[in-house]
Amino acid sequence: MNNESKTAWIISCKQQESGWLVNGNMSVPNDPANGHCGNILEWIADGNTPAPQYTEAEIAANAQ
Repeated sequence: MNNESKTAWIISCKQQESGWLVNGNMSVPNDPANGHCGNILEWIADGNTPAPQYTEAEIAANAQ
């Protein structure tokens, strides 16, 4: 099985404090024992970049 088929299900990925939010509805911990974590690390190794945990707008809104 190639990486594309292992990671094709990842549509979006956003950093979280302890891992990632994938596809807007699935929290994946940064834990190598978690199979989804391995898929995300492969997705990143393939040149993809998770979105930051907070956007600039969210940071500005929280600062007020």
